[in-house]
Amino acid sequence: MGNPRAIRIFGDLIKSHNPNFIFLSETLVGKDIEGIAEKFGYASSFTVDKVGRSGGLAILWKRSVSCNAVDSSLNHIDGHVMESSGPSWRLTCYYGYLEAAPDKKGPHPHPQHLMNGFRMAIEDCGLTELDLVGGDFTWEKSKGSLSWVRERLDRAFANSEWWQKFPLYKLTVTHTISSDHDPIILEPVCVNHSRKQF
Repeated sequence: MGNPRAIRIFGDLIKSHNPNFIFLSETLVGKDIEGIAEKFGYASSFTVDKVGRSGGLAILWKRSVSCNAVDSSLNHIDGHVMESSGPSWRLTCYYGYLEAAPDKKGPHPHPQHLMNGFRMAIEDCGLTELDLVGGDFTWEKSKGSLSWVRERLDRAFANSEWWQKFPLYKLTVTHTISSDHDPIILEPVCVNHSRKQF
């Protein structure tokens, strides 16, 4: 988000999908994200500042909803979401590695011990992964070369209470030609058939 090209791409995605919530990782900007949020019509935001020349997390949301940040770290933001026309629910956005061999093609597989703790946390919280359509990977590097790497860096999980509130959903990877990272779009449909998107 630190250059005009990235901001232009970001704006195009917003125009195409008009999400209520946006989670950004590796923003590489600090509090400047608040100005970017306002520019694209997002009334509020919560940020975790970058450290040095890397990192940075942010959640943006529209005026029609509210999100109260409960906890955060360099790797996550945990928030309580309240909507005027729907149920309240919990949104936790996490930035870090998940699975290993099945979700990566290319050299240098992730060490198994890095994933074990997170996998155990997923099981302990009773979370189930949402199916992704549109492709198997969300990030790539060095396409067309011998060192071409593709990974599934982005996922969505939900517990049984979320499934009851949003029994229908669509999780899609959206491909971009100008970035090595493809965003994912989650469209949960509430039991009263109101569609929310982030």
